[in-house]
Amino acid sequence: LGGHSGFIHKLESNLSLIFVAAVITVIFTWGVTRYGIPAAADAIVDSIPATTRDLLDQKVLEIADDNLFKPSELSVEKQQELAELFADVSSTLQVSAKDYRFLLRKGSRNLGANALAFPSGTIVMTDELVLLATDNKQIAGVIAHELGHLEGKHSLRQLVRGSIVTFVVAAITGDVSSVSAVAVSAPTLLLELQYSREFEIQADKTSIQ
Repeated sequence: LGGHSGFIHKLESNLSLIFVAAVITVIFTWGVTRYGIPAAADAIVDSIPATTRDLLDQKVLEIADDNLFKPSELSVEKQQELAELFADVSSTLQVSAKDYRFLLRKGSRNLGANALAFPSGTIVMTDELVLLATDNKQIAGVIAHELGHLEGKHSLRQLVRGSIVTFVVAAITGDVSSVSAVAVSAPTLLLELQYSREFEIQADKTSIQ
């Protein structure tokens, strides 16, 4: 036991080995964060059943309607016009409008002019954004951008990536409560998550196409 402790002490006293170990740890952590977690998240998202996505979509929309949205105040004619625009943009992107749902809501003061893409294929656009646009081409660009997020399943990927990090930290620290918190608050987290620059660029490319 004494010899073993002495060997450990020598390792801990060797600055060169400490430096090498630190570098290896940093590289390993970077590799897991940059490649491992995104790859794992993609595999998990692709395996999530449609029924689960639909349920999550429903819960997110319920929370949003309770806290962020009010019924749209746009005229029936304007809403119909935008629904037709959504169908046109969807067909242009070779995406079936039947696969997705387009809703209009009046946004809260904090939300304002905005558009959101929910996990299972719901796009919500606020009245404020519609009124801010000078023509339907601008609205079409926003719709195409949000369709890009849906096609890439970006909201789910972002949520799963964050959840994986939480699980890893919980495994290291033994804090199981953080895992439970993620599971319970997942719908709320989806509303609060910011898309990564990677996802925004992908959605922009779809919109440009």
